[in-house]
Amino acid sequence: MKRPLVITAIALPSLVVGGVISDAANWPDLFAENPDGEIRVELPAAVTGTWLRPIGDYDNGGEPMDDALFDELMTALDVALTAPETLADFGNEGNLHLTNFSNRLTIAEITEEQQERISTYLDGLLEQYPEHRHMIEQRRILIRFDASPAAYMWPLMNEINLFSDAAHLEPEGGSYEDRQIEEILARLDAMFNIPGEPIEDFEADAMFPFFMVMHMLERGTLTPEQTELVVSYFEGLKEEYPDGAEFLDEKSYVVENLMPGKVAPNTIGKDIDGVEFALEEYRGNIVVLIFTGQWCGPCRWEYPYQRAMLQIYEDQDQPVVLLGVNSDEVLDTVHAVKERERLSYRTWWDGHEDENTGGPIATQWKVEGWPQIYIIDDLGVIRHAGKRGGDMITAVDKLLEEKRTRDYASSMQVEVLELGDEVEGVEEAGKG
Repeated sequence: MKRPLVITAIALPSLVVGGVISDAANWPDLFAENPDGEIRVELPAAVTGTWLRPIGDYDNGGEPMDDALFDELMTALDVALTAPETLADFGNEGNLHLTNFSNRLTIAEITEEQQERISTYLDGLLEQYPEHRHMIEQRRILIRFDASPAAYMWPLMNEINLFSDAAHLEPEGGSYEDRQIEEILARLDAMFNIPGEPIEDFEADAMFPFFMVMHMLERGTLTPEQTELVVSYFEGLKEEYPDGAEFLDEKSYVVENLMPGKVAPNTIGKDIDGVEFALEEYRGNIVVLIFTGQWCGPCRWEYPYQRAMLQIYEDQDQPVVLLGVNSDEVLDTVHAVKERERLSYRTWWDGHEDENTGGPIATQWKVEGWPQIYIIDDLGVIRHAGKRGGDMITAVDKLLEEKRTRDYASSMQVEVLELGDEVEGVEEAGKG
């Protein structure tokens, strides 16, 4: 299977495509509920209206775009960007209109004169909307990149942040309500129903919406019924998009096996010294399982927190263990980094030259976003996925307190039973 591009800290869309997180992150009333309680998805006007010609009209085999067609495209863009719906929320609606515009430039060659006209137009937007400079400048970069014909167009569904307004979808007490899961799936389903947006490569086109959905689902615990609901929805997508079957099967596997509340699969491999060991050897401890690599910037940002945890929990002699799964291509790199950064926790080496992030352990855990961190309790159950930095340490502390309370209750129960046995023995002796 062609694995999707590894996402590090959601860097792909925000850094390469331009402003997804910063300028498309506050959709007003993007999702609402009907009075009868049915979930209704309200998408931005930029993706539901017909503003530009169908994209196929611009496919001329990679030749320079006809000036008349280009004039019409520029006029249509100006109409879209000055529409009342756009003026009411330029940062979001304008971002999508400019994406639609740039997509129509990807299948024809843009002449230098046309590039100059686009640049002049964007300069005018910068003067009018200085608060949206980042988004507009990123569009300029992308359009320059698209001056020559491209084989792939970034779909609009990857420009919409599904959960920017979704505080009400955060699971209280760690468990999801049925209503929350239904809305999460409704939001995802809306991405597959954007007018004029055919899904040509399911895995590539739907990569970012699924990344957000899976990240949302791992914030809480799903009931068996909720798990079945999510998997059934994925199965329905397989019927509609058979080319995405393997991709969707992987997502189903994660939902059924690698979400909070599931028993962590045993993991076996060799550490960086060549000694084989298994995750189950650490049952009884709280395990922080860290998928990492020196090649990954966000992974390196976690090093100080990992050092702090080693010091905190070693000093207190707590049953907390950090275990790493390293994906660097060269083993010497792993040794050097662990020594330099004082990261003494035991680590599997999972990297290899062909595809360093596709090692057997990362594949077993279906890791796509690096770093990925799982917190596993002393009973071997995944309790948290995706927590980083201080949130990771806080989560471990709470599990420690939970374990202390459980151990204390268990010891008290044993004492009561032993006391009962003693009393019973005294009574029996008295009868004798």
